[in-house]
Parts: sequence; C-alpha cells; structure tokens
Amino acid sequence: MTAGLLAGTATRPLLFAWTVPAGAPLRHSCPACDTPARAAVRLLAPPRGRCAACRTPWSADHGLPEAMTALVFALIAASGLTGWIAAAHYWTAACGMALILIDAKVNRLPNVLTIPAFAGVIVLLVGAAANGEHGSVLRSLAAAATLGATFFLMTFGGIGLGDVKLAPTLGALLGWHSWAGVFLGTFAMFALAVGGFCTFQPVVDGGECPRKLDCEGCDRFVMSGADLLYWHRKREQWGSMAERAPDDKTADYLHSLFEPTGQAIDGLEKALAALGLLDEALALDLRRPQDYFGRIWSTAFRATDLAAAADDGLLDEWTGEEA
Repeated sequence: MTAGLLAGTATRPLLFAWTVPAGAPLRHSCPACDTPARAAVRLLAPPRGRCAACRTPWSADHGLPEAMTALVFALIAASGLTGWIAAAHYWTAACGMALILIDAKVNRLPNVLTIPAFAGVIVLLVGAAANGEHGSVLRSLAAAATLGATFFLMTFGGIGLGDVKLAPTLGALLGWHSWAGVFLGTFAMFALAVGGFCTFQPVVDGGECPRKLDCEGCDRFVMSGADLLYWHRKREQWGSMAERAPDDKTADYLHSLFEPTGQAIDGLEKALAALGLLDEALALDLRRPQDYFGRIWSTAFRATDLAAAADDGLLDEWTGEEA
C-alpha cells in the first residue's frame, strides 16, 4: 500500500505537465505565477492539486493518483504474485494509472508513459524468465506483437495511436500467463472502450458473440448516459478523418459510414434531455468517485432505437422504459 502511495505521488509531475490537449505545449511552470514545475508540484507536500507557490488549483485530483495506484498495488499484492513478474505488474499499474487519469481528462496517451511502460515490462519479463519463474517470455512477445498489430489496423476505424502504443504492454503482460488471458483481457478492453454494453445473455455469460463483436446495428447493444462524452469524442475523430480524406467521394463514403452512429448519438442526447439528465451526462468527470453512482449509469437505451429517435412519438414511447 505504501509503495502504491509513493508511486502515485511520483506521477504528479507527469500529470501536471502532460494533462493538456494534444498539440498544446506542455506545462513546464504554473500558468498563474510562472513558478517552475519542480517547485510548483512538490512531491512531499500534501496532494491538494494546487501550485505550491501561489495556491492556484491545477488539478481536481485531490489524492486520486495516490489512492488509485495504492488500490491496484494492494490487489496485485493480494493476488500472491512475487518476484520479477510481480514487479512487471506493479510497473504496468503505476504507468497505467497515470495514463488513465490523463486520458480521462484530455483524451490522450502520451509517449512519455506508453513507451517506458512497454520497455519496462519487457525488461522485467525477461528477468522473470531468466529467474525461472512460471510463464513464457516468447508468448509475451508474440502477444505483444499480435495485439499491437491488431490495434494498428483498427486505427483506420478511429482508434488513436496512443492505444496502439499501449496495446503491446498489455499484450506482453497478459501473454506471460496464457493466450486465454490475452483473449479475455482484449475482450474486456473492447467491452470498456466500445462506449456501451451488450445485453445478449450468452455473451454476458462469457459465450461467443454471434456477430463477431460487430455492434453496429445490433439491437442488443445498449448505450447509457455515461457513454455520451465518449461518443462525442468519437464523432470528432470521425469528422477529422473525413476532413482529411483525399477526395470528396471518400469523404462522402466516410460520412455515410458514420451516419447511423451519429443518429444514435443525437437520439441519446434527445432521450437524456427528455429525462432531464443531459447536463449531468455532459458534466461527467470520471476522476470523481461520486460520478460512478449517478443515475446516468442506469439510464440506457438500445442503439437501434436511438438511431430512430428523430421520431418524437417513438421517443415519448420509450423514454419511460429506461434500463
């Protein structure tokens, strides 16, 4: 637990510098008083999220990096892992918690964390293999390459390069244990990242998806109020892709490809507005523990119904049947 608190504290300077939108200059000093970062963010000071010199807030994460990292470290310790493989899990957890906090706020996974995360986990896994610990470093490398290549191919569908750079780290760590761990971990990542959830009971019970995880147009795919900001970011990415298209024909094709999902996003906004939950959904901040218990998490609709929500009569009919 203490190690987790210290690891979380050590990420504060990175969070201060890198929690800025992609393309914006890094924060090397306090924006209010211009105090250098090393003096503005004191590692041994209480985690108040304020500049140590002028007390101007720079983060709402009061102690959250420390708390999250300590919790994950405690779970790893409780699992019974020891030696080099335990160190690999601790390293990935420390980097991962910082990445989660940055991604939740500015939707980016900076190289300053993804690349050291991969390098560190590979070194530690090689150490585990050299020490004769149970597992396979060759399987780790194969899983890292497979997951990295898979995520790279998915950049054509809107996944960011930060996800591509993080995938090999997770693949290597899961691959050390088994291929089943890789598959289950990858499925869990998609389940968390797809911006909704599946209500088809065989899949919920762990069975194979008959649509091969193609959620587009599936009447069992559900979107909740907590997914709205995710889909706003995805729509911005899709618009950017269409703008960069080499010709008008390709741009029109991309717009037509994304149109059904865009209609579902508009329908979700209408449904939340009808229930008086739109402002809460737009203000969702997953860095605050209380935001995980709001009504928007239990207010969900079938994506196919949302796409048809332009029909106000239909909207009136099923806003009273929230999940």
